[in-house]
Amino acid sequence: LDELSDNKHKTNIVDLYCGVGTIGLSMYANDNYIVGVESNREAVLNANRNAVINSIVNARYFYGRAEDVLPRLIADGIDGFKVEKIDLMVVDPPRAGCDKVLLDTIGQIMPKSIVYVSCDPATLARDAAILCGEYGYKLERVCPVDMFPGSLNVEVVVRLSKLDFNAHKRLN
Repeated sequence: LDELSDNKHKTNIVDLYCGVGTIGLSMYANDNYIVGVESNREAVLNANRNAVINSIVNARYFYGRAEDVLPRLIADGIDGFKVEKIDLMVVDPPRAGCDKVLLDTIGQIMPKSIVYVSCDPATLARDAAILCGEYGYKLERVCPVDMFPGSLNVEVVVRLSKLDFNAHKRLN
C-alpha cells in the first residue's frame, strides 16, 4: 500500500471506511495528519486506541457514514476540527462500493491522489470510471491481491492521481 500511495510528501490523509485504522496508520510519517471515518462505533474506538498504542498523535477518527461525515469535515468541521486540504484519500468501501454522494464529494475536494481498496472489481470499475470521467483522475496503478487462495475472490488496490488540467485538456 505504501508503494501505491506514493506517500513521500503527503501531509493530510483521509481514510474512509477505515475500520480500526490499519491502512491509514500504516502510512503514517512524522509530518502526516490522518483523519479516519468509520460507521462502526467500536472500530472507531479501536482506531483511536491503535493510534495511541503506536504513538501516533496526529490521527483522529470520526464515527458515521463516510458520505455524511466527509462533507461536514470539509464544510463546517466536527468538534472544532476541519480538514482543509487533502493530499491522499484512502477508500476501502464495502462490496457495494462508494455512494455517488461520496464520489461527488471526493471529486469536489480534489485530493492529489486516491488509493482505492476493493473486494469487488465491478464496483471498483464503476467508481473509478466516475472519478476519472467526471473529476479528472487518472488510473495509474492496479495491484490485484489474492488474499483468499482457493476462492474466486480477489482484493484490488488502485492508485488514482489528479490530472494537471492545463497539461491534459480534452478536445471536443
